Amino acid sequence: MTFDTTTDALSFKAHAQSLGLEGKLGMIPRSLSADCGMAWEEPDRNEERLVEAIRSEGEGCHGPHRI
Repeated sequence: MTFDTTTDALSFKAHAQSLGLEGKLGMIPRSLSADCGMAWEEPDRNEERLVEAIRSEGEGCHGPHRI
C-alpha cells in the first residue's frame, strides 16, 4: 500500500499495529510511485485484515498493490 504523505503512512502504521497486523513501513518499490516514498508491506495471508484496516483508517492510502 502507498501513501500520499509521511503523516498518512505513520498514522496508518499506528492503526495497523493496534489491529495486530504484521506488516511494516518500508521504501516504496520501484514498480510503484507515491509522493512520500513509503509503502506498507504486509504478508498475503493478512490481505483481508489489511483491506479492513484501509476501510477504517485509510485516508491517504492507496492499494493494496501486489508486487
